[in-house]
Amino acid sequence: MKKVIYIFGSIEIICGLLLLSTAAILKEVFPLLGRLAFQVAMTGSFSPDNYSSSFFTVTVVGIVFLVLGGIQLLLALSGKIKE
Repeated sequence: MKKVIYIFGSIEIICGLLLLSTAAILKEVFPLLGRLAFQVAMTGSFSPDNYSSSFFTVTVVGIVFLVLGGIQLLLALSGKIKE
């Protein structure tokens, strides 16, 4: 049981890190893609604010994964969980 909780905690931490890093990358890339689309279409006016997006839910889920994974790792390593 201890190994299973350790593995699940590690997977949750990895998923949380992936979610947070993907959200950060997309937050930087979306305005660049919008500028590229504007230059190809040559219509209207470009504003980075039109292409900025909020990843609040993804960020919260990523943080929750990190916290829960950390708690599971601490419980597995502290020995409070029986085999």
